[in-house]
Amino acid sequence: MTRVSIAATAAYLPERWMTAAEVSARSSIPEQVIVEKFGLRGKHIAAEDEHVSDLSVRAAEQLLEDAGVDAEDIDVVMYYGSMWKDYAVWQAAPWIAHRIGARRAYAVEYDNVSCGTPVALRIARDMLLAEDELRNVLVVAACRESYLLDYENDRSRFMFNFGDGAVAGLLLKDGAGGELLGCHGITDGSLSLQVKVPSGGSVSPNGGYRFLDVADPAGMKDALDRVSLANFVAAARGALERSGAGLADIGYLFGIHMKPSMHRALLAELGVDESRAAYLDDTGHMSGVDPLLAFDRAARAGELRDGELVLLLAAGTGYTWAASVVGGGHESGRRVRPVLVDRGRPGEDRRVRRRNRRPPVDPRRPRAREGRPLRRHDRPRVPDALAAAGHVVRGAAAARGRDEHQLRAQPRPLPGAGPVRLARARRVPRRVGRGVALGPPGDDDGDHRARRRRQARLRRRAGLSLLQVNVLVTGAARGIGAAIAERLGSDGWNVHAVDVEDGDLTTREGNRAVVDAALERFDGRLDAVVANAGFQHVAPVRDFPEDAWDRLQALLLTSPFLLAKYAWDALAASGDGRILVVASVHGLVASPFKAGYVAAKHGVVGLVKVLALEGADAGISAAALCPAYVRTELVERQLQERTLDDLLAPQAVKRLLEPAEVAAAAAWLLGPDGRSVTGTPFVMDLGWSAR
Repeated sequence: MTRVSIAATAAYLPERWMTAAEVSARSSIPEQVIVEKFGLRGKHIAAEDEHVSDLSVRAAEQLLEDAGVDAEDIDVVMYYGSMWKDYAVWQAAPWIAHRIGARRAYAVEYDNVSCGTPVALRIARDMLLAEDELRNVLVVAACRESYLLDYENDRSRFMFNFGDGAVAGLLLKDGAGGELLGCHGITDGSLSLQVKVPSGGSVSPNGGYRFLDVADPAGMKDALDRVSLANFVAAARGALERSGAGLADIGYLFGIHMKPSMHRALLAELGVDESRAAYLDDTGHMSGVDPLLAFDRAARAGELRDGELVLLLAAGTGYTWAASVVGGGHESGRRVRPVLVDRGRPGEDRRVRRRNRRPPVDPRRPRAREGRPLRRHDRPRVPDALAAAGHVVRGAAAARGRDEHQLRAQPRPLPGAGPVRLARARRVPRRVGRGVALGPPGDDDGDHRARRRRQARLRRRAGLSLLQVNVLVTGAARGIGAAIAERLGSDGWNVHAVDVEDGDLTTREGNRAVVDAALERFDGRLDAVVANAGFQHVAPVRDFPEDAWDRLQALLLTSPFLLAKYAWDALAASGDGRILVVASVHGLVASPFKAGYVAAKHGVVGLVKVLALEGADAGISAAALCPAYVRTELVERQLQERTLDDLLAPQAVKRLLEPAEVAAAAAWLLGPDGRSVTGTPFVMDLGWSAR
């Protein structure tokens, strides 16, 4: 029986993160209400010249790069994201297919707004089942609807959680990965005219209100309160029944972003524990993107259990509720069989084998095109590494649950290229400009995507797989460390996250142990170390406990030194090793009663300078991340004795940083565009040191 599976996913989120405080300031809704009632800590906002097609291409290219898939092997490119795209009355799918190099692909597009993911999976699955010659479908969605919000329009306030982002998924016929099972949908067209952008259509083509609006907020709320929860459950039950299962079989829920009260009510109706349900409070709602992006995050974090059923559930204005079920194939390191595709020229009819109905392999090699090497037809088009994704594995569990299928090759020089990373973090600053002409092979200055494609070709010619990068993060149980581990995991890194239970980092033995555990998990390969572990002690110098002083210096200063020392050889072998120490603005300035903390943080900034100087020739860079006060347990304890106004007095901007903001800075510093920041503090102090 033919099987359709989700073999790979990837996501892209714009660099800018709009906090709940910013939403509050724009909308005059209290920040506490935004966080607690809207369920929004922040959301990503696309750059002004970053459009739906750009977001989609970023996600699609990341998937192709992570999976080692040649774009020319894609049969269908399906865009199913926001209806508000680069241009009115325009299809994004053909342009996306062209830009990613999917020259053989048939491009198809459909609009179903926020319920897009389950419906797209259903349509893509049915296409693969109906057409023998199709082997795969690349589904892509993007949203830029934050630009359709008028924060002064109280009628549309329920949409103030709208953010920007993109996701891509690769569906394979008879491949490995989670099998796409039953799907179901319900529509209530009586609500169709409630939510819309009034201008731009044939009713009002030449003007009018150009933002999202709600015709009758009270009427729509009353109608949805009566039917929405029941329709969510009915869509879920229908998809599960078509999968031969019931509500009790849901292993993980991936839904759209909604207010917390509705989320909790839905979990109660479905019988799903909160720990097994994704909630996107750091992205908000992104039209049809949400469920598949949440699925991608959980898969990369290693949260999916082998064999469990996962439910992708959504609803979109119109009003449609839809669900799809994915089952099995979630175990870590699951490999995907190569996809056998006809390698004839685009447009040629395909022959189909009589026995298994699969297209045969055409051994013909196309002519080399000017400026491009011959494509190798002796390698699988979708290699076994396809489904390997980044996983966050914590502490001792990492060694016990060692992933034997990471397929890491030993580093070796690449012909005609200097040291490069074998993979890159997903969230990177936006590309400036379009339509940049590409020079011949080796002349990559014009376009960063050309450089990435060239590096990918070199890696393939050298026999290397397209792999994830590996990072050790300390102090990762909570606060900044947990945020960094989560962010890097969602960006595709393999994260070895440790905390106090995994080793005493105030000792040499503890630091050696966590480095050794990371090297064991990653088969000797380590690309980055994030030294974040720390604590605080507040007391006057005359009363400062000497033991507390010793522990502060050991954890905040000596531990980063030991981690760098013990990981040095592995970082050098990676060709682009990174050391990131989470220091503090107190590495640059001082505050009374914090002698131990300030001394250690000043010292670690000096240590970073030495590491950068010594690491330059070894291909290792080092930086110190210096934030102001961050909303963590450490700061919360200080607020028990001091007022917030007193604490923030030195800052020009009177607010706490969020852990996610620090994590975003860390991701950038560890990514390809942060390579130039070495030997220096990276300051995010809200104007503290400007005085």
